[in-house]
Amino acid sequence: MFNGRYGVDKFNKTMVFLALGISIVNIFLPYGTFKTLLSVVSTALIVYTVFRMFSRDFIKRGKELQKYMEVETAFKQWTWRIKANLKKLSIESIKERRKYKYYSCPRCLQRLRVPKGKGKIRITCSKCGNKFEAKS
Repeated sequence: MFNGRYGVDKFNKTMVFLALGISIVNIFLPYGTFKTLLSVVSTALIVYTVFRMFSRDFIKRGKELQKYMEVETAFKQWTWRIKANLKKLSIESIKERRKYKYYSCPRCLQRLRVPKGKGKIRITCSKCGNKFEAKS
């Protein structure tokens, strides 16, 4: 069926799932301009997906896929950073903030805990062995 055609790739699958999600949300919305707009967006995504599947321009579709993969990778890194920052704010570390001060190693970004009230101290990273001075 797809002889000489581009076919299905990850970008196409994402657009179909996005269109499906928009359509499901659209079912529960009251009639109005926003509902119409979402219907148009969902339909446009499906039409563009079908266009990409039957396209014969492999180079252009490949470039689109590469651009999508770059955006997806950046998004995954961004969400990973958010998860890492939320993990830092765990309940235990909030309770321990009265007794300890937290630093990040300048070299490897390892999270380090030092006791408060000791003045200027030399901190050694447990992961990479880097030494730096900081005020506790």
